[in-house]
Amino acid sequence: LKNSEFISFHKNRIKLNKKGLLFYDTLASDII
Repeated sequence: LKNSEFISFHKNRIKLNKKGLLFYDTLASDII
C-alpha cells in the first residue's frame, strides 16, 4: 500500500466505525 492509499483506507475505517457505533447506540436506546 502506498501512503496515500493507506491514509484513505484508514479514514474509511474511521467512518465505518462511527456509523457502527451510532447503530449500536440507537439499538441500545431502543432496548432501554
